[in-house]
Amino acid sequence: MEDNVNDYGEVEARLSKTNIIKCDSCGSNMIYEPKRGVIYCEHCGASRKIETVRTNERDFDYRPTNKVEDGRQSFRCANCGAVTVFARGEIATTCPFCGAANTQHIDEMPGITPTAIIPFAISKDDSKQFYLKWIKKRIFAPRVLKKTFTVDKMSGVYIPCWTFDTNTVSRYEGRLGETYTVTVGTGKNSHTVTKVRWFRVSGIYERFFDDLTIEDSSYISQKSFDKISPFNTNNANVFDASFMAGFKAERYRTGIDECFKKAQEVIQNTVRKAILNRYHADKVDYLNVNTQYNDKKYKYVVVPTWICSYQYKAKPFNFFVNGQTGKTYGTYPKSPIKVGFAVLLGLIVLAGLIYYFLCGK
Repeated sequence: MEDNVNDYGEVEARLSKTNIIKCDSCGSNMIYEPKRGVIYCEHCGASRKIETVRTNERDFDYRPTNKVEDGRQSFRCANCGAVTVFARGEIATTCPFCGAANTQHIDEMPGITPTAIIPFAISKDDSKQFYLKWIKKRIFAPRVLKKTFTVDKMSGVYIPCWTFDTNTVSRYEGRLGETYTVTVGTGKNSHTVTKVRWFRVSGIYERFFDDLTIEDSSYISQKSFDKISPFNTNNANVFDASFMAGFKAERYRTGIDECFKKAQEVIQNTVRKAILNRYHADKVDYLNVNTQYNDKKYKYVVVPTWICSYQYKAKPFNFFVNGQTGKTYGTYPKSPIKVGFAVLLGLIVLAGLIYYFLCGK
């Protein structure tokens, strides 16, 4: 899945608040402030600390029967497909991901309430600075973009993901090969021949996977999610909607079973590479791996992400900032002049190397 870049440009920040908490002093809405870790009132300045409780995993076979977050309603964007959760009674007029003003209400959407939440620790202003530092390091980004780019609007969104713990036992058997060279013939007829020494392997490989994290978003791809990871999911808090005051949350797209299939693909690739690293081989005839997954556990975690979409010369781009660490990744325009110069320089270097090996000796 590619990131859902669209033609609507910038994202509207905090158009609707995911969770409404009223101030005890003046009755105004309170929002969560990442730097202090409190909810505070923008009207009178009153603040309230949120108790943090570390969460534990659930057994994989356990499925709560509750409906999607009690007291909230879901809206699907007809433009980008993202499903966002708002407080009951609020009107979602704009999608927080793409800025499209065509969200559609979804009644009584079944689902699981998050197990855990990682609160925002990076403020909106700090996230802008993280992006500006990131874009300045992109060699091919246009110079004018680096000098003049400003982030006017951003959305703080809790992205849904699943973490999986499992003890794996993998039994394998296969046929691997190691290449080697021999010289055959004599005199002018001598030449080198490459051969393969084949050998069979079998055994057992055991490994524990802890908090393997799979995104379940309609908007951000696993590739982009991995680029801004890691999130400290091992120290996530028990889900408390107070952390979401003033922010938005996306509802998960596929669910735990589909995401565990993706986790299995990651595990299988990891296990396969680890098995091959046991042997001195550079050829694989075949390698059959049968993995058993024991003691499976999961968490449904929402993680903090700052999201911005913008346009440069009428083309859409977007970026993501890890709301816990500030790690940044996104798409950006590339200067044709800089790309062309790099290609030309590469051709000159290649031509020089060819000349050196053919004529320089």
